[in-house]
Amino acid sequence: MPLIESQYIAPWPFKNPHIHTLFPYFFRKVEGVNYVRQRMELPDGDFIDLDWSKVENGRELVVLAHGLEGSSKQPYMLGMVKILNPKEIDVVALNFRSCSGENNRLPRFYHMGDTEDLRFLIKWLEKNTSYKKVSLIGHSLGANVILKYLGEEGDRKSSILYKAITFSCPVDLNASCEKISHGENVVYMFNFLHTMKNKLKDKFKSGILQGSNINYAGAIDAKNFNEWDDRVTAPLHGFLNHRDYCEKACCYDGLQKIKIPCLLVNALDDPFLSPGCFPREIAQNNSFFYFEQTTTGGHVGFIPELGTNGFYWSEWRALEFLQQKI
Repeated sequence: MPLIESQYIAPWPFKNPHIHTLFPYFFRKVEGVNYVRQRMELPDGDFIDLDWSKVENGRELVVLAHGLEGSSKQPYMLGMVKILNPKEIDVVALNFRSCSGENNRLPRFYHMGDTEDLRFLIKWLEKNTSYKKVSLIGHSLGANVILKYLGEEGDRKSSILYKAITFSCPVDLNASCEKISHGENVVYMFNFLHTMKNKLKDKFKSGILQGSNINYAGAIDAKNFNEWDDRVTAPLHGFLNHRDYCEKACCYDGLQKIKIPCLLVNALDDPFLSPGCFPREIAQNNSFFYFEQTTTGGHVGFIPELGTNGFYWSEWRALEFLQQKI
């Protein structure tokens, strides 16, 4: 029964979930990570950019996946690299399509349920590297992609997959979209929509979306995720509408099919997460799926008490789970 009673408690003044969520984004600086970039060409003619941080004698690998409109440069990504490398663990940060600083080539973007690029990467690692242990760590959107991928793979999982650790995952995607679209949470939604609309503008200017079924004016006028998904995500990626996208992209149904040791940590005060994002019952019925519910933590926050050498609690927790014998 892998339900974990969490020991994490946020320090004051980070009991406020919005301060806890925003502080790392604006103020956390992680120095000393030097990536080497690899452009990986994809079968459909597009590409993803991978940022590697290798160490001498690195015998295992962790693949990092970022959140919505994030990248390998997010502090939570850099913090993971910095805590894992000294343990002789190589790291590769996956930048989803359009998130590496350069827009992708095709009319499509990336989305919550897009597991194909992660699947392609894992298969590439199987064939082209000597790693025997590959673990996955994801935050927010990246957490959903990892959990959905693992559920889809089930018993067919890659022989090199070892463990997975995920944080702040919108397990109930539709309800989470509703939550972020109301009240004081809308500031996050508007920030996401701003950067997404800028990428859409660039695609139209470059001619990539000319002749597509996207109504430009309607897309730019989208005021929430429901409208954005109806006007952009769904038509570009083969969904009927926002609700169809949420149902098909959500990781929830696959959690019971996960077949490698996998940890999900979600905070009760996360302003992005709905009540359905705390899958305790599934953890009670799948011995591979570990669920840890913290009282505080915000969204991708988990700020530590003083005296943790600059690392956040989530980074210590990920390292602990990787090293734990299960």
